[in-house]
Amino acid sequence: MLDALAFSSLWVAIAALLLALVTTTALALPAEAPLLVFVFAGTLVVYGCDRLRDVARDRATTPRRAAFVTRHWTPLLAGMVVAALAAAVCVPAIGTAAVLPAAVAAVPGLLHRRLKHLAWKPLYVTAAWLAVTVALPVAASARGAAAGRVAWVGAVQGLTLLANVLASGVRDREGLAARIGARRALGVARAVAAAGVVAALAAPAPLAALACLPLATATVLVRFRADERWHRRRRRRARRRSGGDARPARRRALRRRPARGAATPGPVRDAAGRRRRAGRAPRRRASVRPPRRGRGRRSR
Repeated sequence: MLDALAFSSLWVAIAALLLALVTTTALALPAEAPLLVFVFAGTLVVYGCDRLRDVARDRATTPRRAAFVTRHWTPLLAGMVVAALAAAVCVPAIGTAAVLPAAVAAVPGLLHRRLKHLAWKPLYVTAAWLAVTVALPVAASARGAAAGRVAWVGAVQGLTLLANVLASGVRDREGLAARIGARRALGVARAVAAAGVVAALAAPAPLAALACLPLATATVLVRFRADERWHRRRRRRARRRSGGDARPARRRALRRRPARGAATPGPVRDAAGRRRRAGRAPRRRASVRPPRRGRGRRSR
């Protein structure tokens, strides 16, 4: 279930919808259904297109996602077509003024396959997300919002998104992580998330609640692991199901308990009668030769 949400881009589309809803709430704008549907469907189309076109490269960086996309190619393509039709239907309802931010976000999103190796990848990805989650709700609203409040919301969301993109580059070994290393890039991501918290706390009183966004990102980055499945327990279960348990066979044999009613084997003894653990060979003592008599002397 979690793999389907993450690998089918539904999780990313839900995140974009929620960030747009945060923007409308913080700026006191109307959160209309066509706007939210357009944000969700457009994000699903852009990310779905990238998943379907870049399967060959994803096999090296994200093999589980590439395998999921390969298995469910037809349903993913059908869902992307339906999302594109839904986004097109919502265009007259949100107005033509919202088409420009959507186009700004769509161009780098569709070219992401050719741009993701660049060092400034986090910057254009963050700018594309801000165009969808901040600029699009403001442009779709008829009454608009104060420029100062829009700047504060964009700063907090931008720092949060930038920290997220930097951490994703550490996992994919792309962007800044490919230039300065994974450890330094992760340190930069944590610093950016902390800067987002500071920016939210420095914002006016109604916008201080936005600090929960960078604070949640900073909390996750404390124990960040560059893996497709973040949870350690879930990763262990998947490894055991696939037969790739990393524990040695001797340790598994020692931890395995006998069934009820089965006879337990007695202690294993070597030839001299000493007890030793099962599966371990007895130690051999090094033989010490006695010194030869008359060594160094001339025998008569």
